[in-house]
Amino acid sequence: MRFRRFRYAVSLEEAARFAEENECVAEFLARYQRGGLTWIEKAVGLARFFRWLRVVKGLELSPKEFLDLHLRRRNADSVQERRWALRLSIECSRDNPDLADRALQYRYSAWLLPVKAFCD
Repeated sequence: MRFRRFRYAVSLEEAARFAEENECVAEFLARYQRGGLTWIEKAVGLARFFRWLRVVKGLELSPKEFLDLHLRRRNADSVQERRWALRLSIECSRDNPDLADRALQYRYSAWLLPVKAFCD
């Protein structure tokens, strides 16, 4: 398979810097061994998601702002409001046209799970 770089792709160095610069991301990743496969998967997944939010959706949110907004919206009366973060993560992973030729398991494990775990 040919390697493709998406507009919102991140390198491992960018993911590590993203984790260091965002306290809530560093706190989330602290449960994994730094540099281990799970840590890398989660760090890259989160950095890529927040870049996707900025590049594709035009949302300039820090991880802390995103979590604060997510928690506020989870208490809303509207189901649409409560599912806001889930809809964004699904749009970035399962429904992402850039990933149409990728296996569903890849889209789920590498693109959706890091964001879901961060929000839970």
